[in-house]
Amino acid sequence: MSTISASGLQRLKDRVAIVTGSSTGIGAAVAEAFGREGAKVVINHLGEEEAAQSVAERIRKAGSDAIVVEADVANADAVSQMVESSHKAFGPIGILVNNAGIYPRDYWDTMTLEQWDRVFDVNLKGCYLCSQAVCDDMKTAGYGKIINVSSIAFVSGISLVHYGSSKAGVVGFNRALAVALGPYNICVNAILPGAVKVDREIELDSAATREATDKGAVAAQMIKRRATPVDMVGAFIFFASRTSDWITGHCLAVDGGMTRY
Repeated sequence: MSTISASGLQRLKDRVAIVTGSSTGIGAAVAEAFGREGAKVVINHLGEEEAAQSVAERIRKAGSDAIVVEADVANADAVSQMVESSHKAFGPIGILVNNAGIYPRDYWDTMTLEQWDRVFDVNLKGCYLCSQAVCDDMKTAGYGKIINVSSIAFVSGISLVHYGSSKAGVVGFNRALAVALGPYNICVNAILPGAVKVDREIELDSAATREATDKGAVAAQMIKRRATPVDMVGAFIFFASRTSDWITGHCLAVDGGMTRY
């Protein structure tokens, strides 16, 4: 792929971006897209070093720069170390994508408290810790972009109660943080992906379940195909770039028309 975007411009040139949970799936697609747009990208992962290094290598081959940092976003010390590594490599952070998230197949009537807490720790507390860790950079610059990843599960409901509840929390966090950081010219927006087909779905679900998910998603959507991570990247570039400087506190469903949200 070219190092220049389809518009002929690199819309994120020389910006420093952390994309959490970016070794695979939506995060990896976003990280690579940011690299093509000229950003210096911090690839974050937890226990997926090889996949993360592959993403970083693709970014470098496309003409930008990237580093890989392993960190559990639910751990404050690990997040601080991730930001410190980012500073050493590239300087102050201008873009944060809070993408890291988990959705274990635990059901509410049998899950343990530890399972519930872990989903909230990663999916919601991780957004808080990472945003807090980069906000001083953005305040000093008088500008910044934070993109929180929620889910259409916030709108449509989902049988994985801990996941859906945590993603609803991300929407509340997004709106409150936009209020808190608006006076510093920091834009905070959320993206709500729909039924995106990622490797983790293939790993966790049986063939029959995957087929049912495919049919159900396509039937519910206006656009009649399964989404892939690449379908998500345009919205992330928009919220990360100057094009969206007058938008904050917004939640954008990127779901092929599934929710009409």
